[in-house]
Amino acid sequence: MKGFFYLIEISITAVLVLFSFITMFSMTNIKENWERYDMLSYSNMISSLSSYEILNYSVIKSIFPEIYDFDISVYGIPPNEIEVGCINCNDNDYENIKSWLSSIFINGRLINFTIFQATSEQINNFDVVVFINKNNFDYETNPDIVDYLIKDKPLIAITKPSINMLNNFSLEQQTTSPSGRPHLVYNLSNGKTPKYFLGLGINVSTLNSVTCPKELTGICKNGIWNYEFISSDRRNYYLNNFSIYTNSSHIVIQKINTTIPLGIPDGDEPFFYISNLLKENDTFIIKFKLNDFTFKIKKIDKNFVIIQPLNNTFKFPKIFNSTDENGNCFFGNKNNNLLVYDNDCSAAVRNGNKIWIAAPLIGKENYPEFSSFLKAAVLSLVQNYEIKHSTSQMKKYTTLTFFKSLCCDIPETFKVVLKIWYKF
Repeated sequence: MKGFFYLIEISITAVLVLFSFITMFSMTNIKENWERYDMLSYSNMISSLSSYEILNYSVIKSIFPEIYDFDISVYGIPPNEIEVGCINCNDNDYENIKSWLSSIFINGRLINFTIFQATSEQINNFDVVVFINKNNFDYETNPDIVDYLIKDKPLIAITKPSINMLNNFSLEQQTTSPSGRPHLVYNLSNGKTPKYFLGLGINVSTLNSVTCPKELTGICKNGIWNYEFISSDRRNYYLNNFSIYTNSSHIVIQKINTTIPLGIPDGDEPFFYISNLLKENDTFIIKFKLNDFTFKIKKIDKNFVIIQPLNNTFKFPKIFNSTDENGNCFFGNKNNNLLVYDNDCSAAVRNGNKIWIAAPLIGKENYPEFSSFLKAAVLSLVQNYEIKHSTSQMKKYTTLTFFKSLCCDIPETFKVVLKIWYKF
């Protein structure tokens, strides 16, 4: 199924790139000696650039003589630098957000998050804002926040669910506790959050200096990956502890142990097919009777290893606090659910440009799956930006529009709009 979605997206990308177009738009005070063929020449040069070059201001600037000025706007992908406002956060919340939103690599780009502690009066100063443990947005006490919500600007709320948040996030209450394990709803109509999560992968820290296992040489680091695997009939789940060793170029994964929190094994215990030595882009399989789960070694660094799930049926560990103080859970609908339990209780939903994520359970705050999901939520909300915005006056301008694509963690298609004019 995942391959099917990717095939559709790649086909759409090919069509968009094929039909990239140039539009000419003239305003008043037209310069008499406007040279149309110059613009066509520049358009050909720009269209021949790679997707990464066209996102580089210095490359675009080198194409145009000094007599020209220009704006560059990008639509459909996040910028390399994202500013996040942690609104009314205490110091502990602020440190948690900084920890969760560490820098990422996706489709060959490094994306950094800069986190600010801010008040509600500063809410409009950021690309996206985050609230922790807040679900009541009352106009009398928080008029700036309510105005922000009315305008449907990018917002993420990380909190236990509450009846006070139903309208803001299009949720309904049900008197049922969540059962089963939450699983990722991979539906492109729900926005890009699920796709970005699969593309980002799971970042496992490897900070401990250790003696290398026999398969590795040099200086080695080590980290632990704790992960739950759900049985094929979803009646049981298995907590597995893996030890990951890396020398910055290769890794070795060793299983430490497996526990069964729900009791007696059901005969569907996972089998692990892991080679002795793995490098970047190698895959390994965790196999059940009815399902195979494939993972890729996305990136190896001396301080971390990124493991990318390749199945859209990826199952989350139980890390979300999805019930209110009375044990009731809440659910969205098929069009806004991002994370959902087997009985339709929601763990994350999107409503317009607002995303609610159930707060992590106590002791589960540092699970890498939660961090990756929050990063995916931010990326899916911040999709338009300007590489350059000129302050010079446009008397006449030409608009050049191009469609480009990025790969290969996930397919991304984006539009670049350049406005070009004479300075003089």
